Amino acid sequence: KLYLRSNQRVFNFIRKTVEEHKETFDPDNLRDFIDIYINEVIKRNNIADTTFTDDQLIALCGNIFIAGVETQSSYLSYGFLLTILHPHVMVKIHQELDAVVGHSRLPSNDDRKSLVYTNATLMETFRFRCPTPITVPHRALTDTELQGHRIPAGTVVLNNIYSVHVDPEYWGDPHTFRPERFINPDGSLRVDERLIPFGKGNRSCLGESLARMETFLLFSSLMHHFTFTLDPTVPVSDTEGKMGLTLAPPQFRVFAKARV
Repeated sequence: KLYLRSNQRVFNFIRKTVEEHKETFDPDNLRDFIDIYINEVIKRNNIADTTFTDDQLIALCGNIFIAGVETQSSYLSYGFLLTILHPHVMVKIHQELDAVVGHSRLPSNDDRKSLVYTNATLMETFRFRCPTPITVPHRALTDTELQGHRIPAGTVVLNNIYSVHVDPEYWGDPHTFRPERFINPDGSLRVDERLIPFGKGNRSCLGESLARMETFLLFSSLMHHFTFTLDPTVPVSDTEGKMGLTLAPPQFRVFAKARV
């Protein structure tokens, strides 16, 4: 319910912005993405099966805003908070970065395969506190039945990622932050099909590869340079967070000490 209410506020804001663009629209002065889209809607007005509609524009703007900005901010904030709250994890990350990257350069995308523990920590962050515990809406294309429940064609479907990520029958100790669960006995990174922060199937998040690369580079670069500790004047009692557009961590403040 919190997720739906938060999304409704965002889409109401976007809908208002689209209406303001329509009122001031000038085809000879296309100011931004919304103007360009409105221009296409006008061009395709006589096409019966066009997908260029107001609803589609509002959905696209919402996806850009939520997926492109808010998710990464919440995810990385959680990544640092959880690592700080588990000092042994930070020690292992520092040891791995020192061994693989050294001290004369920054981590690069070429280092990803070698930084197994760092990647495992990022994967465990996705599992433990996924910023999008519910997927973006999908639609049933045909009448179907799932575990005795009839789902008519056209039904909006939301997948509960959170329930998959905390299933005790599969994870064993789902409420324990433990990056080692994503490392095989031979030391290689374990890819688990139950970890689905970007959704699953043909309609999974289009930006997954870019998001994974960006978060890896930022997280590993900052960990490479600094040791982080919490500011004791802003205590963190739990990591449950607050549901808004995404699941965001509780307020916290850190001290960053340069590593030498």
